[in-house]
Amino acid sequence: MKCPDCGTKLNKVYTKSEYGTAIELNQCPSCGGIWFDKWELYPLSREKAKHIDKLNLGKLHHRNPVKQDVKLCPLCKQKLEVFKDPNLPKDFEIERCLKCGGLWLNQGETIKYKKYQEEKRKKSKRKAKTVKNKKLEKDIERLLELHRSPNTLGKAAKFLSTPLNPNTKENVTAEKVVSITGTLLNLLLRLIFRSVK
Repeated sequence: MKCPDCGTKLNKVYTKSEYGTAIELNQCPSCGGIWFDKWELYPLSREKAKHIDKLNLGKLHHRNPVKQDVKLCPLCKQKLEVFKDPNLPKDFEIERCLKCGGLWLNQGETIKYKKYQEEKRKKSKRKAKTVKNKKLEKDIERLLELHRSPNTLGKAAKFLSTPLNPNTKENVTAEKVVSITGTLLNLLLRLIFRSVK
């Protein structure tokens, strides 16, 4: 496999994904760029990306290798296209092979991408937590509204204190109230314990 940037033979570099599985990458010893086969970039952790990007810095032959006019995929020799994604910052320089789905990242781009990915995940988690907290607040408010209504509690108390006669309509209604009350108490306790965590 040859470097899309300078034509140098790529070296194999071994690392691990976030999940502990082995990943075999290909890095240029001249320019430091890294080739990722399809899906290899995404599970790579930021720490491992730092290690890979720094791995061959001492072995780089020269800092300004001769650039190729047309960048070709090291696997299938197709022309690499600039990877355009509206979710990525505009200053990212990632090339992709449309045939095999592989990605070429210049030296330093791997760390930059992983940092961006990590920040996006954190932002997404914060947003999800905010939405979850708002839903919890709404649920608690609804339960408090039920509690504040003397009419609702009065009806529930009346049904709960009604003697059960298996052949009456009140028995069915009382059983429903008991079931609903139990469900509400269960929900309220779960909400309280969840908010304590």
